[in-house]
Amino acid sequence: MLLQKSVITIISDNGSDWGTDCMANIYNLGRFREEQKLDAFIWINYAQGHSCFNPIERMFSRLTDLLQGVIIDLDSSFKETSQQLNITLIDLCKY
Repeated sequence: MLLQKSVITIISDNGSDWGTDCMANIYNLGRFREEQKLDAFIWINYAQGHSCFNPIERMFSRLTDLLQGVIIDLDSSFKETSQQLNITLIDLCKY
């Protein structure tokens, strides 16, 4: 904040959709950096077998525990699926 620099950090698990050796990911994230005019772009991934140190995966396990047993009722009285999804998101935010 003091230097007025824009920086973003992405933490990934190096899965097939976020592989650092995939040229499509490198290209698309490079374009993202240019379009957003970022001063620095940091892309970190965890090695296989070390996902227990990944803060994102640790958070997902807690969220999974909280959502266990939650039933999403797709009520046919809604006119559109988007209305059903909006209500579902509101219910999920309660957790």
